[in-house]
Amino acid sequence: MKDDNWVPVTPLPDSFIVNIGDAIEILSNGKYKSINHRGTVNPEKERLSIASFQSPRSDADISPLPELVRDGVEVYYNNMNYGQFLNLYLSGKLAGKGHMQFIKRQKPSITQPFLS
Repeated sequence: MKDDNWVPVTPLPDSFIVNIGDAIEILSNGKYKSINHRGTVNPEKERLSIASFQSPRSDADISPLPELVRDGVEVYYNNMNYGQFLNLYLSGKLAGKGHMQFIKRQKPSITQPFLS
């Protein structure tokens, strides 16, 4: 999606497409972005789609991998229990990625009052 509109993507012939999920976006510290996607039917050509979901245990914590946030690299995501993250995802609407805001680090605002 771009500007709240679906963007058609024409895959290369005989290509293999992998959609990255939210956990990979978090683990990669945003290097790989998860996507909103949808499949559409092509009435003229057959297509094979296989959905395979891989995820950590529900009691596992997810956060950017330490190897990717060394040497002063900014960390974009907080640590969160995957079960809690999954509950956030499943309790939301099936539109957008609003659930990701709960794990993204909030940048401090200059106008934000200091909390003691």
